[in-house]
Order: sequence, then C-alpha cells, then structure tokens
Amino acid sequence: NCSNTYTLSLNSSKLCKDLANLGCISLKTDNLKFPSENILDKKFCRNFLLGYFEGDGGISKRTKGNELYDIDISSTEDFCIKTQQIIKEELNINSTIRRRIKKINPYYCLAIYGTRQVYKFLSWLYEDAPFVMFRKYEIYLRLKEKYKNDQNLLKT
Repeated sequence: NCSNTYTLSLNSSKLCKDLANLGCISLKTDNLKFPSENILDKKFCRNFLLGYFEGDGGISKRTKGNELYDIDISSTEDFCIKTQQIIKEELNINSTIRRRIKKINPYYCLAIYGTRQVYKFLSWLYEDAPFVMFRKYEIYLRLKEKYKNDQNLLKT
C-alpha cells in the first residue's frame, strides 16, 4: 500500500564521507566486509546480525517427512566467514558456506540446517530485540510456540 510509504533523503557530503569511513560503501554486494571491532562493539553484534539477517537472510521450510527449517544468509565470502565464526563461538552452531553464481558475479551463502539449530539461532537473534521485521519474526514465534514444551531444543 503506497499510502504507508515514506522517503527520507539526506544530502550531505560530510555524512557520505563519514559513512564510507565506517564501511558503508556503494557496490557492497561485491566488497562488503564484516565491521571490525573498532566500528562494531561486540555488545551490538547480535543486533547488527539481526538487521543483516532480516535484509539478506531467508528461512526455508522443507516438509518431506519431518518438518525441517533452514536458514540462508547471502553476502560476500568475508562476511559469511566472520558470521560463521560468531555463531560458532556464541551458539556452537555448525553452518556451511556455499559459493553461488548469479549472472556473472559470484556471491556466498551461509547456511544453517536443521530445526534445532535454526530455532537456536533465531532465539539468539530475536531475544530482547527492540525492533523486528514481522515476516521472519512471525516464523520464529511459530517455532517458539510449537517447541515451547521441548526443553532440549536449545541445548547443544
């Protein structure tokens, strides 16, 4: 519905330079690097990954046999590798990085397979999140409701 659409335009060369110095660059699809710790404080990493996931991530449901969920996060190889390290350290979740070809330029996907790992990842992302986009959050809420009595689901 276009009546609920707003645009904010900022025209400031200083703001553009400041954002570029913080890693906000054009053509990020080919050049994106995970923010260094001097730019992204570790305490905000989960919120940063939530925002990135909601923009460039996806949740898939496979229904052959048991209902299984998977997550894909598309980015550069550098970004996927750093994200993989973080979720392994924070959550002990295993993931896979795959190289994909789209037209000419390759890109990478970080994949998390299996409902248990997906639920654990989503719980970590959405726990106490101040802002969420409803589409993916709704899937998390359905999983949370479905598995609310399974005490072992979040255990490693």
